[in-house]
Amino acid sequence: MTRIIIIFVLLLTMGFGPPAQAVKSPRQPAAESAAKTAAPAVKSDTLAMAYLTRLPANPPQRPYFDPAPTDAGLQGARLGIVDNNTTGRFTRQTFSLRESIVPADGDLAAAFKTLIAEGHRHVLLDLPAADITLLAALPEARTILLYDIASHDDVLRGADCRANVLHVLPSDAMRADALAQYLSKKRWQKWLLV
Repeated sequence: MTRIIIIFVLLLTMGFGPPAQAVKSPRQPAAESAAKTAAPAVKSDTLAMAYLTRLPANPPQRPYFDPAPTDAGLQGARLGIVDNNTTGRFTRQTFSLRESIVPADGDLAAAFKTLIAEGHRHVLLDLPAADITLLAALPEARTILLYDIASHDDVLRGADCRANVLHVLPSDAMRADALAQYLSKKRWQKWLLV
């Protein structure tokens, strides 16, 4: 019973309750009464995110029948934005993505500063650990939240840890620990490391 009451109260507070009784006076013109009964414009919050990556100088060689994906991180970011915008319609939020792909010999810091100048405060970094450390140390990055979406390096979680970098993937040490815990849980005591 209390669940039904709580759900009913939530629905009422969200505007799903019975319509309010409007008293119409005969003196009001039709346009004025229509303007009063029209729903107010819904404002939505927009979160602008940026995606920054650098093309590899020497892409890995793979067999012709198994080509290496060149934009796996970018496709994941695009899919995340589409998915978040679907959910955001109900929460009155919109998400946008600005893509910045730097050539292998391009200036990564300049591209990052351009994104900051455009007003992006959330930047997805599809970069190796050395480049993430370089960008996180820039003075412009102090108030920016950087999302490390590609690096597994332990050094970013230890000696080169930065307060403005959020790691999405587990580090190599975390993955090794998880594997050891799994093997221990299964009581597999004999391991062969190759």
